[in-house]
Amino acid sequence: MKDGYLFAVRPMLGIGTITSSEDWAGRIEDFHDFLRDQFPLGQLRASVVRFDYSTTASGVEIRAFLQRAPQGVLWPSVTEEFASDPFDIDVRTIKEAARNLEEDFEDALKGCGDPALDPSLARRRALIDRCSPEGGIPLYTTPEGKFMPLGCVRTYMDHAPEFEAVFGVEVIRRNVCRVLDLDLKVRTDVPPALREIRMANLQGKIDLYREERSKGEVAGAVFSKSLETGVPLRARVQLAFSWVDGTPKRWSIHDLPEFLG
Repeated sequence: MKDGYLFAVRPMLGIGTITSSEDWAGRIEDFHDFLRDQFPLGQLRASVVRFDYSTTASGVEIRAFLQRAPQGVLWPSVTEEFASDPFDIDVRTIKEAARNLEEDFEDALKGCGDPALDPSLARRRALIDRCSPEGGIPLYTTPEGKFMPLGCVRTYMDHAPEFEAVFGVEVIRRNVCRVLDLDLKVRTDVPPALREIRMANLQGKIDLYREERSKGEVAGAVFSKSLETGVPLRARVQLAFSWVDGTPKRWSIHDLPEFLG
């Protein structure tokens, strides 16, 4: 492609199965979505992303270019600040993002940041999560890309706050107890984000995962008696947050519950 800057190449796997223009369009859109999670494409001022195809000895590749927009629309707030061609500024933006990709994704994989407070971190972790079955992720530090091994990708964030809770039992399973109307006793001195959990859709049925002392015959007898008699139980419960987006994800109980009253 003339007058363009090549910044990413992806092999066209399964090329022998392509039978329609919709398949090609779907591959382009999938690649475009992948690149949005690695590059600040929304910040481009005077260029657009275009795609074409190239045949090589190993097969067919789809290529992503920055191309000068027919009518570059500049951000009004920065128009007077341009000391060079705005298309060149877009190219530098993509190059800088490429230089930082490996560090950014290493931090997303191994760091302890909260994706609920950082949309960029949430996008990177979502991409890591999607690529985890392949064992790694291609990072476009160069147009050809570099494969970054992922190892074991976490499901939940490290912090899991504890709450005192009162609940009724509806269903008992080996590893899960379905409870009714989980009533949390949240202290007033905890951070606001945790106080809000008290108000977040806790009415109705919630699966409470049984861990450690909440398993076994003794705990099973307690849950069974609560189910038979309708007497509520009291216990400390934990709430695990999604490692990908930081949303509340999994309730668990680790100690032997006791009867209320």
